[in-house]
Amino acid sequence: MRTIPFLLILLLSATIVLSEEVRKDTKVSALIKQIKPAEPSPGDTIRIQGLNFGQEQTNRKLNFGSVQADNIMSWSDTLITSIVPLNAESNIFISCHVSNDYEAEINDTLFIAILKFLIKISLFITVLFIYLQVNKIWKRKHEQEVADSQSLSGLFIYVLNCILWVLFYVFVEYNVESIIDTSVYIFQGGILFLIGTGVFVKGLSRKTFTDLIKRSLRIERNEADYLWKRMFRPVDAKKILVLLHQLAMIDDHLDKKEIKILKKFADEWGLEYNPDQINQNRKNGSHNFIQLRNDLRDYLEDFPPKEQISHLREMIEKLIMADKKVSEEEELIQAELLGLIDSYLNGGNGGDLFNVVIIPQQTGDDQSIKVQYPEAVKIDFCGGYAYSVGEYHSKEYAAMVCDEYKKNRFLSVVKLPFNGNEGVI
Repeated sequence: MRTIPFLLILLLSATIVLSEEVRKDTKVSALIKQIKPAEPSPGDTIRIQGLNFGQEQTNRKLNFGSVQADNIMSWSDTLITSIVPLNAESNIFISCHVSNDYEAEINDTLFIAILKFLIKISLFITVLFIYLQVNKIWKRKHEQEVADSQSLSGLFIYVLNCILWVLFYVFVEYNVESIIDTSVYIFQGGILFLIGTGVFVKGLSRKTFTDLIKRSLRIERNEADYLWKRMFRPVDAKKILVLLHQLAMIDDHLDKKEIKILKKFADEWGLEYNPDQINQNRKNGSHNFIQLRNDLRDYLEDFPPKEQISHLREMIEKLIMADKKVSEEEELIQAELLGLIDSYLNGGNGGDLFNVVIIPQQTGDDQSIKVQYPEAVKIDFCGGYAYSVGEYHSKEYAAMVCDEYKKNRFLSVVKLPFNGNEGVI
C-alpha cells in the first residue's frame, strides 16, 4: 500500500516538471502578429509586432526568406524595428528561436520588378530562339555539309551539362521555370545531335546509327584544330607562303611536289595559294635572289617567335629536297637563307660574314655611290677607303651580289673575313 502514494508522488512530480518545460517552451515561442507598413519595399523601415521575441537580440536573427536583415535598429520582446534588406523575400521569420513564418507582400524595386518580368517570359524567348535556330538547320538536314557542320562531341557535352542542371533544379533548388527552360535546351541539343549523325542524308541512311556516329566523330577529329590554328597561326603566315613560293621558283621551275607542299601549308593555315598571282611580282635573273633574301631579312626584323623560325628552316630544307635534287640556284640561295635564320636563332651570332664593298675609282664615284646606294657605309679598306654595301653569310651569294654592282660599272669586291685581314676575291 505504501508503494501507491510513492508512485502518485513520482507521477505528480513528473507532471509538474513537464508542465514547467512546456510553460518555458511556450514562453520562448515567438509569434509575429503584424508588420507595418503592410507592404514594405527594400530600404524601408519596418516595425514587426508580436510576442516572445526576447528582451535582447543576442544570437537571434531576423530573416526575410533567405536574406538576413543586417540593419536592425531596435529589438524588444514585442517589437523589432529593422531596415528591409535588398532582395528581401516575402516570408519573415526569426531564426535561432521558435517563430511562425509570416507572409508579407514585399514591393520590388523597379529593376527587380523588370528582371522578374523578363524571367517570366524567358521561357517564351528560349522557345522562340531555339525554334528559329533549329528551323533553318532542320530544313537542310538532308545536306551532308550541314550534318558535318554539327559537333557531336560538343553537343553531347552540352546536353549532359543541361541534364545536370535539371537534376539540380529538381533535387536541390526546386524551380519549375528553370526545369522547363533547361529541358527545352536539351531538346534542341538532341535534335542537332540527330542531324549531326547524318541519319537524314541520302546515301548515309543505310548505315547503322553507331556507324554514323563513328563517321561524324572521325570527321570532327580531323577538323578539331581548325579554329585553333586560325587563331594562333604564324605571324604574317601569308608572307611565309610567298617566301616559300619564291624559293620553289628560284630555278624558274615549280615542281608538282613543291606545289603539294605549298598547298598543304596554305590549307593548314587557311590561306589561298595562287602561284600565278605571286609570280606577277617576280623579276629576272639575280634580282629574284636578292628580293628573296631581302624579304626574309625584313620578316626577321619583325622578331617572330624563334620556334616559328625553326619550323620555317625545316620547311626551306624540305622544299628544296622535294624533287630529290638540289639545283645550283637552290644551293646558292639555301646557304644564304639558312645563314640568316641561324644568325637570328643564335641571337645575332651567325659566324663570319662576307662584306661586299664598292671602291671609288674616279672623281664623281663617291657622289654616284651615295645617290644610288644611300645605305652604303664608308669604311677603311686596303690603306684607303671603300663603301660597304652589304654583309652576307654565303661567299657564293656575296660574289653574285658583287657581280650586280659590277654591271653598274662600279669596282666591287668581296672582303673575306680572315680574322681581320683584308683578303678579297
